[in-house]
Amino acid sequence: MRYKGIAAAALVAAGLLGFVSPADAGQRTEWRSCPSQAHPDLQCTRVSVPVDWSNPDGEKISLAVNRIPASGQRIGSVLTNPGGPGGSGTASVAMGMFDQPEFAELHRRFDILGLDPRGVGASKPVPGCSAGFGAAERFPVTTAGFDRLRAANRAAGKSCDQRLLAHLDTTSVARDMDAVRAALGEPRINYLGISYGSELGAKYAELFPGRVRTMVLDGIVDHGRSLRSDVLLGARAHEQSFYRFARWCTDNCRTRDVPAALRTLTGRAAAGQLHAGNRTVSEAAVREGLYSGLTVRAGWPALDKALAAAESGDASALVGANGSADPAYAQPYRAVGCQDFGTFLRGPGDVRAMRAALRAIAPNTWRYSEWWDWASGCVGWPAPVGNPPSPARIHTSAPILLANGLHDPATPYAFAMGVRARIDNSALLTYHGDGHSLLLNSACGRAKETRYLITGTPSAREDQCPASS
Repeated sequence: MRYKGIAAAALVAAGLLGFVSPADAGQRTEWRSCPSQAHPDLQCTRVSVPVDWSNPDGEKISLAVNRIPASGQRIGSVLTNPGGPGGSGTASVAMGMFDQPEFAELHRRFDILGLDPRGVGASKPVPGCSAGFGAAERFPVTTAGFDRLRAANRAAGKSCDQRLLAHLDTTSVARDMDAVRAALGEPRINYLGISYGSELGAKYAELFPGRVRTMVLDGIVDHGRSLRSDVLLGARAHEQSFYRFARWCTDNCRTRDVPAALRTLTGRAAAGQLHAGNRTVSEAAVREGLYSGLTVRAGWPALDKALAAAESGDASALVGANGSADPAYAQPYRAVGCQDFGTFLRGPGDVRAMRAALRAIAPNTWRYSEWWDWASGCVGWPAPVGNPPSPARIHTSAPILLANGLHDPATPYAFAMGVRARIDNSALLTYHGDGHSLLLNSACGRAKETRYLITGTPSAREDQCPASS
C-alpha cells in the first residue's frame, strides 16, 4: 500500500508455465546510462508489451526499467516493486529505497531493478484522467448521496484513457514482469515486492511457478479474501496501530492525548478551518496523513511534531505528501484497485451497515482505510473487474519468503497467514514491531531477506525479528 507523507520523510512486478511473450520471441534489453545524483552507475531501458495480453500482436505500451548493476560476483537480477499500486519502481531504485546497509551484499551479488508497472511513472501511456478522485462523500447514507458517489466515480473513470483502463489489473502487470524477465535473458526471476508488490509477486508465482528462483513478499496483501473482509480487518489493524502510537505518545510526545487531538483536527477540518499554506485541508486528508505517519515506526516522532504543528494551525507536514494529492500516484492506485477488487456496495443500506461495523471496530480511525477507499471509490467505476479476488493455490518448486509485522497498520498479520496457507512451499518471517513492512521498519528483516535472496533458502520455516531490530 502507500509509503507517503511523514513515513517517507522519516527514511528520506492468466498465463501458463509455457506462456510465450513477445520478449521470449526475441526482445532483448539495451541498457543506456541515466546518471542520477544518488547513483551515477544507474542504467535505463524500456520493454515493449501488449496492452491486451490476449492479443499479443495488438497495440503496444512501453515500460520503463532501470537498474543498479551488481558491484561484485553477480548471481542475477532482483526485480523490485515498492507498493501502491501506483508506486514507481524506477524512482524507488534511483532514490535509494534499497540502499540500507543490510542490502549491501544484495547490491554486490545482484543487479537491482526497478520497473514502473503499466500506467505508472515513466511507463507509457499513463491513465491520463482529467477528472479528480474523492470529491464525493465516501460514506453516503442516503440514496441521493450514493447516486452522487456513483456518478462522480464513473465520471472520473470515463475521463481516463479507455484503451488502457481495462488492462491495468495485476494479472496483466504480472505478465509484463515475465516479459521483462525474458528480455533480460534470465531463466528465473528474483523478486522483492513490498505491500501491493506482494500481491503482484504472488500473482506472478501463480502464473509462472517454474520461473521463480527467489521471491520475497513483504507487508502482505491477501488477494484471496473478499473486499468486505479486507475492509474490516484493515480497519482493526489501523485502529490498533493508532492505539499503540497514542499509548507511546503519553510519555514521548508533545501531543499527550492523541485521540483528543484527532477529534479536534478533524472537527476544524470539517469546518474549513484547517490549512496547509494557502490550501484548506479536508477531514479525509487529516485522516490519511495520520495513517501514513503510522507506517514507519522511526517516523513516529515526526508524526508527533506534525500533529502539534497542525494543532497550532499548520497542517502542511501532516498532509504534505498524501498519495491522493498526487495524480501520478492516485490514478493508477484507483484504476488498479478497481480492476483487482471492485466493490461490494450496492446502495446506501450497505454503506450504513459497514459504517456501523467500522465504528464499532475502529472508533478513532474508522473513516479512513485504503480498503474502504476502493470499496467506495469503485462504486460506478466504468471498467470491469479484470482480476477479482481468488483464493488460488500456488505451487512453486522454489521456496517463497513471506514477511509481515504483527502490528502493521496497512496489511494485517491475518493477511500473511491467509497467503501462507495458499503457498505450499513458503516460509514466514514475523516482525514483532510496528509499521508497514519489514523493509521499512526492521534491520533484522532486511538482513534475513538479503540472505534468502542470495542463498535461495529461508533461515527457517517460522522465523522471527524482535521489535526495534
